[in-house]
Amino acid sequence: MPTDACASELENTMDNPFYFLHPKLKAQAENKVENFAQAVEEARQASKNNRLSISSYVPGLQGISSLSQYSFNYVYEKMALGNTTLFLDVYQLHAFYKQRGLEDLKTCLNLRQDIYGNSQFPILWPIGQNNLKFGLPYDDILLAFEAIEAGNIAQGVVHLAYHEQINILQTTMYSDEQLIVFLWGNQFSYVTGFLPDNVAQPVELTLASQCQFIDNKRTIKFSDEVANLADVDQRMPFVLKAADRFD
Repeated sequence: MPTDACASELENTMDNPFYFLHPKLKAQAENKVENFAQAVEEARQASKNNRLSISSYVPGLQGISSLSQYSFNYVYEKMALGNTTLFLDVYQLHAFYKQRGLEDLKTCLNLRQDIYGNSQFPILWPIGQNNLKFGLPYDDILLAFEAIEAGNIAQGVVHLAYHEQINILQTTMYSDEQLIVFLWGNQFSYVTGFLPDNVAQPVELTLASQCQFIDNKRTIKFSDEVANLADVDQRMPFVLKAADRFD
């Protein structure tokens, strides 16, 4: 495809707020990379592989398809940010505990928040300090590592689960009203079969490298097909089922 044609297609694509932008296409657009042809072709191929693109050609379903693609992209971005924030918070704690032990962790935990903004050793914190303050000494952090130190791994996982789900994810993800609506929409679509086959997926936790449900003990299903995943009181029993596996 000629460069001018690619640029034109790129411009038309970016003008459509509901288009499910291919990450590489978006990156190349922002950085003004010259190789538009490959990016556009990859975006087109991704669209072909997307089951929702089939309904884009069915009269009356174009709007539903576009909105669904937009919602999936929004959920993807929010979950990526939430889980990245979670990793950046929890990994440091585990690394410090492994290298320095529990006593140093007790000593330094309250000082952890003070390292944010250090120009010599900058902290990677994409969620932003205004959205979630870095390094706050939540009670469940110390309780988790005290349990681990005592050999009670399962109880340590429980405390970490509460820290992750309530202190991090509830603040960064599940308090977003638009995300809540889209998550509920996915659940509704899965239960009712509103969207094409395999587009909407059930809420489940997989303890293995698999994308589709396998009927075995490695997959933990949400307790209620119409439950609200954003409600922490409904979500925690689901999460703690995974913690039980460490006992």
